[in-house]
Amino acid sequence: MIFSATKTAKRLLSIFSLTGVLFCLLLLPGTAQPAGADEKKLWEALTYLKSVPEIGWMQIEGRNVVLGWEGYPAQFARMNKIAAKKASKRVRGEVRIYSVKAVMKGWRPAENAPPHLCHTEAKAGRLTFSNCR
Repeated sequence: MIFSATKTAKRLLSIFSLTGVLFCLLLLPGTAQPAGADEKKLWEALTYLKSVPEIGWMQIEGRNVVLGWEGYPAQFARMNKIAAKKASKRVRGEVRIYSVKAVMKGWRPAENAPPHLCHTEAKAGRLTFSNCR
């Protein structure tokens, strides 16, 4: 094989450009947020709910959080409101917390969905609506 300076230079240039792109992607992960960035922030903000024995499961889809309740604690409405405030403050936007019975796993908010226990809405850390009693 014959050595060619132009081919080698082109290869080196492409290697350096790929290395530069990879380096930028590794150093600047906060500039381009993945689709599930809000979901990740919601999980981080609501991890304290794992310690509540009445909550059987938690599901997050976009900015909607669905809590599956296996019973009613004394502070049911207050817990929903606090969760909505914390979550909305964390994502800096509107969040909806839906409470359903634990047997309704996989429930999603929709027009023809089965009825839920209550829902709470908050925006930027402030409560905007709640029908939890």
